[in-house]
Amino acid sequence: MTTMRAYTVRIEKGKVRSVDDTPLPEQAYGVLVILPAPPVAPADKSLDPFEAYLAALRANPPEANIDEVSDEELNRIVHEVRAELHARGD
Repeated sequence: MTTMRAYTVRIEKGKVRSVDDTPLPEQAYGVLVILPAPPVAPADKSLDPFEAYLAALRANPPEANIDEVSDEELNRIVHEVRAELHARGD
């Protein structure tokens, strides 16, 4: 079975490293989407959403390993989120 996962990473000296020290899988294939390096000039606001996402990720680490969540619990979570979105009209 193929599993797709997303990792927030940074490239340093040609090596890919996870931002939050999550171990990356060995011998894995992937697709790397490159974002520009953070701008030097603070006036450039183009990366603000990405920086906000990284700050939120650091402040709210995952509560559970997805491999340890049962299908029933995952189903409950999906239905809960759908109900919230429906109630908001999204």
